[in-house]
Amino acid sequence: MVKQGVENDQASLRVCGRETYIPLATSFAEKAAVAQGLGKPEALALTLAAEEVFSYLCRVVPPEAGGIEIHSSGGGYYVRLDFVFPTAALDMRMFNITATLSLAD
Repeated sequence: MVKQGVENDQASLRVCGRETYIPLATSFAEKAAVAQGLGKPEALALTLAAEEVFSYLCRVVPPEAGGIEIHSSGGGYYVRLDFVFPTAALDMRMFNITATLSLAD
């Protein structure tokens, strides 16, 4: 689904949370970023980040839980990706670069 407006361009993808869908998710992130105004280097950086997040979500979101949605929105000078997924518990330490390593993990 693609919505276009004066202030915001939006695109969405809903896909099963399995690793075989990583190329589809990254392709969507890259194409949406370019369409919403990012340059190739910036779109590639966003694509790599999207791949990391989607790969992680494939490991923690059960495939039968209903899939993962990726929403892309752009406002002229930025592109934002939102990942929407069902889960009861999500360990956010992966996204915190200041988190310390625990030997128990």
